[in-house]
Amino acid sequence: MTQLSRYLLGVGLLAVGPLVHAGAWTLKENDNYNKVAINYFEATDTFGPAAEGFEKFTDYTVNYYGEFGLSDKVTFITQVPLRQSKNSTVTGSAETTGVGDVDLGLRLNLIESDWVVSTQLLYKAPFLYDEDADLPLGNGQSDLELRLQLGRSLFPYGYLGLEAGYRYRAEEPSDEFRFLAEYGFDLTPKIYLRSKVDVILAVDSTDIVVETDGNPNFPSAFDLGRLEISAGYKINKDIGVEFTFTEALFGENILDGDGYQLGFVFAF
Repeated sequence: MTQLSRYLLGVGLLAVGPLVHAGAWTLKENDNYNKVAINYFEATDTFGPAAEGFEKFTDYTVNYYGEFGLSDKVTFITQVPLRQSKNSTVTGSAETTGVGDVDLGLRLNLIESDWVVSTQLLYKAPFLYDEDADLPLGNGQSDLELRLQLGRSLFPYGYLGLEAGYRYRAEEPSDEFRFLAEYGFDLTPKIYLRSKVDVILAVDSTDIVVETDGNPNFPSAFDLGRLEISAGYKINKDIGVEFTFTEALFGENILDGDGYQLGFVFAF
């Protein structure tokens, strides 16, 4: 039985395959989960007043997300984005291409019962881009995040995931509370659906003007709620493809835009 087959059986889905990733579950030792995704994000508006002259922000990202089972209880996590961002104002535009913030983390399984309970520690590394560029690909600060993750099989009706965390952000950017709720199920043996509600709340005040100098996608303090809907197709037990649409529901001091993603999921 492959890693991905065991993974789906663990969350109680209808079919065996590689294509559902849920946060609380850890992988078996030496198993892996990989996703390469092409993302497009566009915003022509902001939550809260913007500095005068803002017109449009776009971001194209090719993102790699991977997990590897160090043991049955501990999973290593990494994420590496290659970004091309462009910010346009009435006075001109700035564009930057390169590697953005890199995530490195560990997930530890604490309880394996009706509810799966895990904790996750994530470090955001800001070292692969120029934070002083006209349009930097991140805020140039190191982040450290701790999450509590819960997961439950609703077999034969899919699975439920709940997460809550606190992100410590070095120097100027505000610390953040982070929350996530996720539900996924198999529509047919080949097609699955997943939805997420993702909320970020700044600890510091967000009652400020959205700055359009630098990168308006990475403000120092912001609130943001997003809805994500995904549909996936299982090519075989180890390979799949999925499409995701993300809509901003509410926010403060942040861009108001939509995102589109085409992802390829695989194990080897």
